[in-house]
Amino acid sequence: MHPRKTLLATLILVGGPVLSAEPSPSKTSDLCTAMDVVAKTTMEARQAGAPMIELYKKADAYGDDVAPTLKPVIQRAYKEPLGQTDKEKAWLISEFRNAIYMACIEAHPQT
Repeated sequence: MHPRKTLLATLILVGGPVLSAEPSPSKTSDLCTAMDVVAKTTMEARQAGAPMIELYKKADAYGDDVAPTLKPVIQRAYKEPLGQTDKEKAWLISEFRNAIYMACIEAHPQT
């Protein structure tokens, strides 16, 4: 997916205000930064108890360009357990972000 479409995917999940401080994707590292934001927001929703279908509906609403990038992240987040404490939830969110970022940089090595 093109980095600008990934930014759109990020906007879908987190909304404009959160992204105002995020870089505008123009290269691979920015793509992975955008995916980190998607991972963070998705896992925060998971840890807050949001139903998976809500995130799926948001992804589907933006069509075939965005949904195929978001849905695997959503699916992977919902395979992870729910934390019992705020500390445990924060750790799970951090680990999930790390896993998604690692997958992105491995799939899109820097040139």
